[in-house]
Amino acid sequence: METKTQLDIEREIRNLISQRFEIGLEKITDEATLTVLGLDSLDEYELGLALEEEYRIEIKDYNEMKKIGLLIKLVKSEYAKTHGGGE
Repeated sequence: METKTQLDIEREIRNLISQRFEIGLEKITDEATLTVLGLDSLDEYELGLALEEEYRIEIKDYNEMKKIGLLIKLVKSEYAKTHGGGE
């Protein structure tokens, strides 16, 4: 399995959110919240499951996913723990 870089992960997460929820990439900033982007709690759960599956990680606290920047940081951190690095 190919290890993803930090930049790959960030780009992929933004693209996944954009495509899955039909949101323009320009709106998916680090400070944007999932609520402001129009996602409800079910959408957030669906996104969490998709990220867990894509990156083979476990998200223990979905409350940490409220802002895009925090979500990306969380996924990068969990990915690095699970897959060793991701630099």
